[in-house]
Amino acid sequence: MASDQNTILKEGGTMFISLHPFHENDPWHLPLLIVFFTASTGIWLYSFSRWKNLLVSIYCFYFEPSTDDACPPDLLQGKEPHVTVQICTYNEAHVVEETISRCCKLDWPLHKLSVQICDDSTEKESITIIENCVLRWREKGFAVSRHARPNRIGYKAGNLNHNFPFVEGEFVAYLDADHQITADFLRKTVPHFYDANGVSNDHIGLVQTPWSYYNTHENLLTECDALGLDIHHVVEQVGRHRAHGVFGFNGTGGVWRKEAIQAAGLFSSDTVTEDLLLSYKAYLAGYDFHYVRTAPQQLEVPGNFLAHIQQKQRWTKGFIQVLWIFYGEVLVSPNTPFQVKLEAFLHLCGPLQLIMTALVFMVYPYLVYHQIDSLMVKAVSVSAIVEPVASALHALTNKVPGENGYYNLWWSRLLRLTVILPYFALRFGMSAFEVKAVLEGFFSDDATFLTTPKAGLKNNICERTNARKIKVCPTDDLTAFAGLCLAFHQTIYVFALDGRLHGCGLFDIFIRAMNMIICIGLYWVNSSFLITKYCNHLETLCMSFSQQKQRAFGVVFIVGVNCFMVMTYSQLSDGLQNSTPHLSLTDLRDSSTPWACPAHAYATVKSPELLVVFGEPRTGSNLFFNILDGLQDGAGEQLDIRNMLEPYTHDEAEQVRLLRRCVNAMHEGCNLPVHIDGGDETWAYSTTQRFFARLKGESGSAWSLSYQKLMEVFNSRYKRQADWIKYISSIPSASEHSVVAFKIFREHLDELSMSPVQFIKSLGRAKSVPIILWRRSIIETFVSYKLAVQKNAWLLENTTEKDAIRIERLELELFIDEKRRYYESIRDGLAANGIDVDVVEYGRDLSNRGAQIKTIGRLQERLGVVGNVLAEQIIAKTILKKQAQVPLYQQVENWDEVMTWGYGKDAHDWEDIFVRA
Repeated sequence: MASDQNTILKEGGTMFISLHPFHENDPWHLPLLIVFFTASTGIWLYSFSRWKNLLVSIYCFYFEPSTDDACPPDLLQGKEPHVTVQICTYNEAHVVEETISRCCKLDWPLHKLSVQICDDSTEKESITIIENCVLRWREKGFAVSRHARPNRIGYKAGNLNHNFPFVEGEFVAYLDADHQITADFLRKTVPHFYDANGVSNDHIGLVQTPWSYYNTHENLLTECDALGLDIHHVVEQVGRHRAHGVFGFNGTGGVWRKEAIQAAGLFSSDTVTEDLLLSYKAYLAGYDFHYVRTAPQQLEVPGNFLAHIQQKQRWTKGFIQVLWIFYGEVLVSPNTPFQVKLEAFLHLCGPLQLIMTALVFMVYPYLVYHQIDSLMVKAVSVSAIVEPVASALHALTNKVPGENGYYNLWWSRLLRLTVILPYFALRFGMSAFEVKAVLEGFFSDDATFLTTPKAGLKNNICERTNARKIKVCPTDDLTAFAGLCLAFHQTIYVFALDGRLHGCGLFDIFIRAMNMIICIGLYWVNSSFLITKYCNHLETLCMSFSQQKQRAFGVVFIVGVNCFMVMTYSQLSDGLQNSTPHLSLTDLRDSSTPWACPAHAYATVKSPELLVVFGEPRTGSNLFFNILDGLQDGAGEQLDIRNMLEPYTHDEAEQVRLLRRCVNAMHEGCNLPVHIDGGDETWAYSTTQRFFARLKGESGSAWSLSYQKLMEVFNSRYKRQADWIKYISSIPSASEHSVVAFKIFREHLDELSMSPVQFIKSLGRAKSVPIILWRRSIIETFVSYKLAVQKNAWLLENTTEKDAIRIERLELELFIDEKRRYYESIRDGLAANGIDVDVVEYGRDLSNRGAQIKTIGRLQERLGVVGNVLAEQIIAKTILKKQAQVPLYQQVENWDEVMTWGYGKDAHDWEDIFVRA
């Protein structure tokens, strides 16, 4: 029977493959086993830390009830130290105003308190609100000030470092813009820097308070998010504090000793969790931390999925960044106990736990199907969920109510039990985004800090306005779709396969229930993200799913979607049982097949060679492409060079010129009807829209076959850049050897958000020959570029002494440095990836007739042109226009001054970056 499921059948000359997707011999069998046992091993290792923190926290709450947090109310009465409160904000005036007011109402001597708003705001409204608020409180006698800086270098870390010199006194409290502290905040934190006799404990570097949330009941998302944060504060922070005296600073709601921050080297902008890195640096510098679990301070949790995903991805990425860049110092620290090193490692690897747990439950149905079941497998699966459930119950039971009074009554805590399952669904639903953030943490050095927009205590900003302020990474869309595909796949797994098994034990039901929760979470999170981001008409409906009064409607929606999937794939499962699935190989389409022309046009066509010319303006690109045109004429039928100019240009006239070339190439290679005569200027419209309108009118039925596709790939060339190049290169040619040549300038790469190496790799399997154009006569390049910008024309044959410009040294040196870094990045990137490249330097290869003859010979050899191609004839046909009627020194007003800077004395102002072997 097994052999019948893995056979190749032939029917009428057509080949079919039949392979049961879950057969024991299928290629996924061993990889899935490895995934399961690797993930389960990771869970076991991490569970040591989780269980230890949970048990320590339980001991603290039940056997040391609040005694460790108690401070005599008059401990520092009359001897209060000076404290500075710094509020870090970025375009958050609607929430920071309340925070400023609460800081000014702190129970602390007025002359011993300074409130500083570290404002990076760029919105005029935010700046005005903050300045007015500061002015009101200053008029009342409070030491309140706003500190701004000219740029946002280093983001939040840079903001805090910039304002650290303004800290007054030996203690500084850090607050986020939405952190609504209570009046006794300093009375409950600062005394912990002293012993019972009022003597300073110099080894205490940080006192941290837990969080509460003023918008917990806003929707189901905020309920789940608040529960997750409560688990962090009640279990993890308390456990690490009591067991090791070290934990991660939460970035807000904490008071630091100024000397501890200095000893740690201030805040680092190399990671998006600068608070976490500062904690470990301060610990290695010899400081201990204290956690005041009975003094919660309220703030806001994200109220929509865009903000939630952005925030959680930032935290996950930051953890991995700290692990990657700093854990080595913790590991080799001679004064750090082994248990702290282990705890730090497991702490920083925390984001991996969710991924491993999801993998265990998602692979488990496969193991059951193949009867790969044992006590160990069951124990691993159960342990993966028992500790999180126990932690959630402990957090619900022992959460200290905040100022808003949530969960003061026992029945309110009991009702909160209903949030546990949605919380797990939310956490599992974040799996795809967590994986993306982990990969970015390991392989990306980007430390851009994206601030999460807040609505405020009074909720005076609508959700739609708030959502528009969120900067979502483009790859998040792909991640969301991947998450939906994963949910789709897992639904098939659970209901179409596992649902047909005979096992109905309690454990089987438990495993299926957990997989159901994973499916619901994946659908919920990823679909809500996409709907909130793209569907403006459904945005309000999406938000209303989680409103408290309409929560039932949201639950019905999610369950309904899953029931639909269950019924659909139950039918699919029955189909698998009653018939043998066959896949006809003749129906498969080759994804690499070009589609510029009808399929019959590609019967004997070979893939063209891509000549990718990287360069900058004023490096001889027009001259180089004129030489290519001349080489085309001299090579005859053995070589077809299609000069496609700048495929990503923003110049509409150049775009129309490029489209004309494409249409004519399709006329010759695809036998399509439209041909544009070179002398027909009626096609040279000012807009591409008019060009396509005329093309549609003259092409007839051919429009829907090919020209419409041309318009589609052209209009989406910045989103799907590889499709545009593939389309151009797919136009057939009758020549034995065809070459498609085009220019890629740095401005094009910036528009595409790609490096030269990434662009080359995006072309896929296409054979590409990168060529680099550059110019060592940097003064001539700079002057030529400045004149072109000044005259708004790239051909400068009419330039005279009257057009001379003045060169500023700083501008010139920045220009040189920018060019150098660009070309060095090209050189190093191509070399690191083993990509062969040809270099054409203007002064050496294009500036005179002899150099041009040698360059033609090199190109002829590189492109495989056989026979004698008369270089002199090519040069004679090449259009050469002088860039100026006067020498270079007459084009610069302060030429003598420039000479003193060390430039212009030689034709080559800098060394040869591309030294040939």
